[in-house]
Amino acid sequence: MLVAGVLGAFLLGCGGDVLRSVSTSDGGTIAPPGAPPGSPPGTEAGAPGCPATTGLVTIASGQAMPTSIAVNAAGIYWLSNVGLMKAPLCGGAATVLVPSTPAFLPLTGQIAVDSMDLYFGGGCMSGAAGCGGWESAMKVSIDGGAPVAIAPTGITFGVRLYAGALYWLHAGVGVETVGLSGGAPSTVVAGPALGNGLAVSAAGIFWADPGNGTLMRTPLAGGPPTVLVTGVSTPGWIIADDGNVVWAEESPSDSSVHLLRTVPATGGTPLTLAEGIIGNLATDGVNVYWTDHDSPASTVGSVMRVPLGGGTPTTLASGQSQPWDLAVDGTSVYWTTGDDCPYDAGTCASGTVMKLTPK
Repeated sequence: MLVAGVLGAFLLGCGGDVLRSVSTSDGGTIAPPGAPPGSPPGTEAGAPGCPATTGLVTIASGQAMPTSIAVNAAGIYWLSNVGLMKAPLCGGAATVLVPSTPAFLPLTGQIAVDSMDLYFGGGCMSGAAGCGGWESAMKVSIDGGAPVAIAPTGITFGVRLYAGALYWLHAGVGVETVGLSGGAPSTVVAGPALGNGLAVSAAGIFWADPGNGTLMRTPLAGGPPTVLVTGVSTPGWIIADDGNVVWAEESPSDSSVHLLRTVPATGGTPLTLAEGIIGNLATDGVNVYWTDHDSPASTVGSVMRVPLGGGTPTTLASGQSQPWDLAVDGTSVYWTTGDDCPYDAGTCASGTVMKLTPK
């Protein structure tokens, strides 16, 4: 069974080549293409205040189950058992933006960020100040402060941010949206059978219907849905840019193996980009990036890349302990690694936040 989101992070034998590698501190290897001769693994090239070097850097260590990750020009953000975290782009001390407490929990699921605020699903257990109810759509300033509820709703799977609006899946209701200033959410796609995957771009809203084995699209303003792909087997993670949709699904011949596939956002013939045990996905419009594990039973995995138009997959970083979510910007790829603790072991802290430049 393919597990979507932060729990679906496995890959088997995608057939990619490992580029010339250098060793990492945890015994893995990285491939920094184009690194100047003699350049050690370092921090982001070109960011204000960061040394102009390339390679792999540990942004934060000792993290308690870091999962979802997002990035903007001001920093790197992730969700952990401690709460919502932030660190500088080129490394430094991590700070807690929103702590997890008995009264308030930032919920597991995807997070999103713009230039001012971080968006997430949060819940009140005993009337925490600023919270509109259990599983509300929330935001907090990237500089910190009290979280604010922008829509009381039942967020089932993460949040997606596009063109001044927030989107999420609500079990039993469908896809809901609200403006970033808050208010009553609107249902743009009705359907209690919606799966875990959701993507939003200028081309529309995309989701998977696991009951019917289809990949679906509807306009941003709502309206009748269109079937993009049929015969989709247990779909999971979905991402999209303005021209393409990418998703992971179980192989019809082996449920322990996943297919990474893409199709034009307006429909067409699907293309299989990679085969293995596919986890979380990201794209920069040129390449697709994903996390994986070496085998179904392994806690060690890699970060991978393949051209959006197809080609040979490349291993960017191997030997990663439970790689989970990932994000990309103009220069780098960022990801979280887990630890060997049970999910509810909040005091167990051996996870990391990693960064590789160039991507």
